[in-house]
Amino acid sequence: MRLVILYIVYRYVLFWVIVTFTLREVFMGTEKFLIAGLKIEMTVRYELLDKQSRKYLCDFVGEPDFKIEAEESRMEILQRRSPVLNIAQREYICTAAAFYNNLLRFNGLMIHSSCISYGEKAYLFTADSGTGKSTHTSLWNEYIEGIGFINDDKPAVRLIDGEFFACGTPWSGKTDLSSNVGLPIGGIALLKRGKTNSITPASAKVAVLSLLKQTHLPPFNEGTDSLARLLDLLVRSTPIYDFACDISEDAVKTSFEAMTGEKYLKRT
Repeated sequence: MRLVILYIVYRYVLFWVIVTFTLREVFMGTEKFLIAGLKIEMTVRYELLDKQSRKYLCDFVGEPDFKIEAEESRMEILQRRSPVLNIAQREYICTAAAFYNNLLRFNGLMIHSSCISYGEKAYLFTADSGTGKSTHTSLWNEYIEGIGFINDDKPAVRLIDGEFFACGTPWSGKTDLSSNVGLPIGGIALLKRGKTNSITPASAKVAVLSLLKQTHLPPFNEGTDSLARLLDLLVRSTPIYDFACDISEDAVKTSFEAMTGEKYLKRT
């Protein structure tokens, strides 16, 4: 009899745990955020987006700059293309696309990169997935004092009062390394693997083509002129480097000294 009662209690508790979790997932609703200096209303339904957007909550006054949500039609398209993704991951991806599409209207674009801060400046390391962006910035954090992570995957880059800033966003990839800050860009490195470490200024042509591969492309005929204009301004006003590296301390010294203009001092 006692076992029967315990079993009933167990099933009852389990039922309400499942119900509570499901209701929380489905009815999180629309909330206000400040992301990259922009006031945004975003519909959040699932745990992944909720968790990674918490630090961007802001109870601002007045109308938002724009509103975003994961549209059902886009969620369904993504499900057909990538059936391995769960519904929370699909929401996360679709809201990211909606944000970066709108960002173009506010002199902003996304650069697929690992973005860190040092000395009130932002430094971006961009490359294809799996090349070693996050590995290199983690080495900066290991060897150099005063490193912060702005965004480890998809920082927003905005032109504000004639200067480009790198800003954190909730869409920071697998690591969830992001900060709700925006700092002037000190430099961008076009990272590639190398047997030796070397860094040189990139040509304008190489820089534009490389960054174009690592940004979010807007829907056809929507914002392409804005994207081209921003990339041109970014390349002409920002130090951009070709950077070949391994995963050694010397790689950190090579990029740090070239990009910051300071002498490398190892963290003690």
